[in-house]
Amino acid sequence: MSRCVRLVSQMRCSWGFALGALLLGGLLGPASARATAGFGQFQVNSGLTGYTYGAGVVPPLTKAFTFTTGMQNDYIPVDAGRAYAFGFPGGTYGGSSSLQLDAVTLSSGKLAWSQTLDEVNSTNNHLVVDGGRVFAAVSGQRAGTAVGDIVLSALNESTGAVVWRDTLPEQDFPNSLIAANGVLYLEGSGQGGTVYAINESNGAREWTTNTYDSNPLTLAGNSLVLTGTDADSCALNAQTGALVWERSQYCSGGGQGLASYDGSHVWGEDPGGGNQGYVYNVSTGAVVNRFPGYAPAFGYREAVHDITSSTGTLEIQAFNPSSMSPLWTFNEPMASTDPMGSMPLLADGYVFAEGSHATVWALNACTGASVWSGSAGSNAPYEGFDPLPGLSAGDGYLVAPAQIKFTAFRGSGAPSGSAPVCIG
Repeated sequence: MSRCVRLVSQMRCSWGFALGALLLGGLLGPASARATAGFGQFQVNSGLTGYTYGAGVVPPLTKAFTFTTGMQNDYIPVDAGRAYAFGFPGGTYGGSSSLQLDAVTLSSGKLAWSQTLDEVNSTNNHLVVDGGRVFAAVSGQRAGTAVGDIVLSALNESTGAVVWRDTLPEQDFPNSLIAANGVLYLEGSGQGGTVYAINESNGAREWTTNTYDSNPLTLAGNSLVLTGTDADSCALNAQTGALVWERSQYCSGGGQGLASYDGSHVWGEDPGGGNQGYVYNVSTGAVVNRFPGYAPAFGYREAVHDITSSTGTLEIQAFNPSSMSPLWTFNEPMASTDPMGSMPLLADGYVFAEGSHATVWALNACTGASVWSGSAGSNAPYEGFDPLPGLSAGDGYLVAPAQIKFTAFRGSGAPSGSAPVCIG
């Protein structure tokens, strides 16, 4: 065992990983149309591919409602006809108000249920919806003390009732939360870094591993990958937590850069290093290529990502992931002094992204031409946030965060045929 990554506890489990579920027809070929569906994770799935097909959001879209949460959400999970967001009572922030989780019915824009999470002034929060439950990881503080920790709650998706709740005292802040095959993977920081594998059904820890790294997690096949600046990254075995490979002592990449998985390689962004990302061999950690910009989404046989704009406006680029050749670039046609908005979402044959003025764009997947736009508010979801926030789509709705609110747009329906193939 490496002296650089310490395996704290370990319980082996017998489930396997279905690699094909992550691909979703993206790089390997077109996906056929299917019934509308929601997804409850940031960038769609645990591989952060940013691709979904059959969500029911074919343009043109119409604005359905705006819901005020009272706090910023970087992502609004959608599942079972509801959107889930962190907020405060009445949508108004108060220093003594407890954080709550709101479930909003998409068809009406009304609150379906709300559950108090018993934490005050919490800003490091993550949500995942999986298997009929909503999992919320928040940064908390023990009552009557200055000691911080992470509180992880499992709520019934239909009622909001607490199924189980646990405190993770080893760390102060949750930085990443993903779910796959009945297991939650959480990365926490504050006192170095810890990766947790937690059973969704009862909250039991499968294993924990100290990594000293505070980066978000990406599930790449059977490996959990954490990417950092200057190629300081590592991978853990998702079943055991054991180190697979590392590129720096203590796996101490630092930063908050994301990584996405195309089915064969991991693409780790490095915004702090001149926007020069790294393409890793999943098995060995070897860097096989470099790319400029943020972690790409994969679909239509192309890669699509944000690139840094000198004007502060949204700039989206599509490129060939094999040759790295640019295919098209979309520049938001408006002046701005604010940074860009969201990561791109590839849904139902289009590319969706939210810009610096909280304008949501739908782009032709193969040309980058704008085919629809709508306003989600007056400001970008975050100013200078890294990782960038994301959109979500499902059950016929596209959901976009904007400051202390989120807006839902109703789609025109599901795609009628196969997804476009933009590279022959």
